[in-house]
Amino acid sequence: MEALAAFFQGLIDMGAGVFLPIVLFIIGVIVGLKPGKSASSGLMLGVALVGINMVIGFMSSTVGVAAQAFVENTGLQLHCP
Repeated sequence: MEALAAFFQGLIDMGAGVFLPIVLFIIGVIVGLKPGKSASSGLMLGVALVGINMVIGFMSSTVGVAAQAFVENTGLQLHCP
């Protein structure tokens, strides 16, 4: 039982880009999709999650620096509601 828990914990620790495609594959096979189509859907979800994460990381680092420079250069304060 402990080995099974360690396996699933290791799978979860890999992140959403690995864990969710596996879950989608399993759900797809359960509802009757062919394994090839289910695997394709899982891989597409994994690539999409990694891509979205990369874009958000890039934008947050770039926009954060630009917002700080804007505040320093104009003297304005940006307040979040």
